[in-house]
Amino acid sequence: MKTLKRIAAAAVAAGVLVTATVAMAAVVNGTPGNDNLIGTAQDDQISGFAGNDVILGLGANDTIDAGAGNDTVDGDGECPPGTPQPQYCSPGNSGEDLINAGDGDDTVNGGAGDDTINGQADDDTLAGDEGVDTISGGDDDDEIAGDEGADRLSGGDGEDEIDGDDGNDRISGNDDDDVLDGGDGNDQLGGQDGDDRLSGGDGTDTLSGGTGADRLTGGEGRDTLEGGAGNDDIRAVDDERDTIRCGSGRDTVRADRTDRVASDCERVRRS
Repeated sequence: MKTLKRIAAAAVAAGVLVTATVAMAAVVNGTPGNDNLIGTAQDDQISGFAGNDVILGLGANDTIDAGAGNDTVDGDGECPPGTPQPQYCSPGNSGEDLINAGDGDDTVNGGAGDDTINGQADDDTLAGDEGVDTISGGDDDDEIAGDEGADRLSGGDGEDEIDGDDGNDRISGNDDDDVLDGGDGNDQLGGQDGDDRLSGGDGTDTLSGGTGADRLTGGEGRDTLEGGAGNDDIRAVDDERDTIRCGSGRDTVRADRTDRVASDCERVRRS
């Protein structure tokens, strides 16, 4: 999975530059073309409309609708050199942003704060950064990173890659064949439909494969692994006492000798 980095000022590309010119909260609207839209340190409403836009919220509790196009959005960010009236361009405190990416292959970073990010259509790359974030990929094949905080991450339709990173995360793959990684913390992972790959990482995790031929890997910690319907491959060799339930299908389990393995697991190999 690609690691989504902070969107730098250098990301502001050729196009119309629209920046708020007041020190209070602003309404910033783009054009049908490719815009560079910059908010204020207050609670802004920013709309990109069509075009491949770059949007920087700067801080506070912003509402950002990127619109159609392949957009780049940072809920915080900083102004590029040469921005008109830079006195109105100082980043404020990070806030709770609502970001709707819209149609197109978008790249979104919520920044610090408890953000809500909706990828909507097409192949998006979405990151929450710091804070307790709620991220939904929407349609198509998305890459989602929760980063720090106890995040709620959902892939939606499509073959998604989701990384919880630090914190006690709740991760759902939803439809199709997804790859879920809990990272550090006590995470809950649910593959739901499709042939999914779930990895708990460090911590006391709960992994549920759902329907499909899933592969579940607990990682370090006392984990609970449930294969669900389908021919699942469950791996729990970590010198910790894990709990394993397989569900329907012909399942294969690799476990420690001290693990609790349910009787519905057909093939069990202990080490």
